[in-house]
Amino acid sequence: MIMDANPARAQDLAQRFAVPWTTDLDEILASDRVDAVVISTPHHLHAEQAVRAAEAGKHVIIEKPIATTLEDAVGAVRAARKAGVHFSVNLSYRYLPHVQKAKSLIEAGILGDLFGVSLVYQKERFADYWAGHTGRTTSDWRMRRETSGGGVLINLVIHYLDLLRYLPGREIVEVSCAHATIENPGEVEDTAVMWVRYENGAVGSVNASSCVRGADVVEFHLWGRDGHLSLTPPYQFYSLRVVDGKRPGQWHEFSGVRGVGQRDVEYFQRFSDRILRGDPPEVTAEDGLAAQAIVDAAYRSAQSGRAIQVERGPWARVES
Repeated sequence: MIMDANPARAQDLAQRFAVPWTTDLDEILASDRVDAVVISTPHHLHAEQAVRAAEAGKHVIIEKPIATTLEDAVGAVRAARKAGVHFSVNLSYRYLPHVQKAKSLIEAGILGDLFGVSLVYQKERFADYWAGHTGRTTSDWRMRRETSGGGVLINLVIHYLDLLRYLPGREIVEVSCAHATIENPGEVEDTAVMWVRYENGAVGSVNASSCVRGADVVEFHLWGRDGHLSLTPPYQFYSLRVVDGKRPGQWHEFSGVRGVGQRDVEYFQRFSDRILRGDPPEVTAEDGLAAQAIVDAAYRSAQSGRAIQVERGPWARVES
């Protein structure tokens, strides 16, 4: 079932997939045919809608971020735990084929102890992105901190902040950040520079901007005691160990990786398969909260001018 506050948009999407539509969220939440709710609305609506869905007994899938603030995000997860429903965040970049290959290589030991990471994210996003993005609707919610929670970090780079912890399997514990609003027509940042520290002492940097002319660049590297992984095309790795049957001490391009892949299809398929089996989702509420906590620390650092410890406590105290 499709729900949109604008009946024309709801009807248009519903007709494409031959499903019912409504402008009333309560109608979806009251339906016995609905097992899970996908929340893909402006960020400031996420937490409240997630709580309502959970209280109605629906599993919750929420588009990143969970909420505009870490506090509201934790509240939404607590509501799901209390209701006994599953809660997942659509951090689907994990299912890009080259990311899955990288994860398997890291688990096979190509890096050894993590030493550092580097991410450069450069895009050219014009005013139309901040005012609607898809062209189906026009709204300024992405331009305002109150409704979006922030700019390039929480809107775009949060997927890669998730990968910074997912790939090495290490938590980021400290963040230092400076950001600026250079060209964005609203009040949120379009440029940010971050320094991060991991729990094992490894350090890394994030340089992100959505106002780089002619750019569509993501340069992503992870390195450790025994090797180096480059997720900048062409994707390749170097290791002192024999991994994936490759000769050590040489660069090797990834094998068996084709195209971008249908990351969202993969995410939703895995979610539904696991729920139908009675298993929790692969991408958990804790994953979403951890990514949001990194963003939260970055914004607090930029405001205070000092390094900030990444919050890791609230969700550990979520009670069933």
